[in-house]
Amino acid sequence: LPLNFQSCAPASSRMGVRGMPPQLDEVAVSKVLEFNFEPRARLCCRSWGERVYDLLGLEHRLRFHRRVRESGAINYHHSAVRSMGVDFEECASYQFEFLASGKLRVQWSRSFGQWSAANERQVARWEVVGDLLRCETEQGPAATK
Repeated sequence: LPLNFQSCAPASSRMGVRGMPPQLDEVAVSKVLEFNFEPRARLCCRSWGERVYDLLGLEHRLRFHRRVRESGAINYHHSAVRSMGVDFEECASYQFEFLASGKLRVQWSRSFGQWSAANERQVARWEVVGDLLRCETEQGPAATK
């Protein structure tokens, strides 16, 4: 799965992802798709429907949504080790859980050998944009004592 969390331009940007038009919100996408799914329009405008399908990146979007919905969640784990000198390494690991509701749970940990360690849990929302995932963190629940 291509995961690039810095891949999407802000909504105010004129340039979209990989030369694609700027991201449309869900309301705009729904209006365009209503026209595409209208049988009378589909008969006379097949090339329009195919072009919209391509421009909205529906192939990747539908495939990822279907996979998450069928399994309930998609888990992705990434870990890396980087040498920081003789006998000193930085270790990092990330665990992502993409939920069918559009929510994302993220947990990461980072350590520098036996001297220092940090970890955190975050909540976020995800959406498919083109062939990439856009993930935006949200305010988490209040800490409990």
